[in-house]
Amino acid sequence: VIKSLSKKLPGKVIVIRRRNLGASYSTNQGISLASAFWIRLLDGDDCVTYKSTEKMLSLASKLKTEFVYGLMDNNKKIIDSRKKPDYFFQTKENGLRKFIKNCPANSSCIFISKKHYFSSGGCNESFISPDQVLFLRLFSKGNGIFLKEIVALLPASDQIKGRLSTQ
Repeated sequence: VIKSLSKKLPGKVIVIRRRNLGASYSTNQGISLASAFWIRLLDGDDCVTYKSTEKMLSLASKLKTEFVYGLMDNNKKIIDSRKKPDYFFQTKENGLRKFIKNCPANSSCIFISKKHYFSSGGCNESFISPDQVLFLRLFSKGNGIFLKEIVALLPASDQIKGRLSTQ
């Protein structure tokens, strides 16, 4: 099914079949195979919000940064994509402080350059779920832009049981 559907997508699609080595390993492998400058991460059970990738790209270009992240929510809210983005520059120190105290986002909230991803060390493959450590690694390499807007939707709370992030 995946192979037949991938023929309908624009661009190159690579399907990899192998044993499960964890989300961190797969994320690193997928990004290393990607040919694009920009990367938008997305967990398999999350959804991106309408035009959020476009807004994050616009902010990254306008503010000359290689790391933008936003908010997540598990409610399906209607988002006004015409609204002017509300954001702030987050220093390395503030970003580290925020994510050491509490990881308020997951990898589906990240928009980053491939170069910045790998210069930070990417996902730590010692961990199954890359989220908290990935944010710490990204901020350890520099500043970022926080888009104060929902950019990723998690499964509804009645579907959340059994998710890796709840364990």
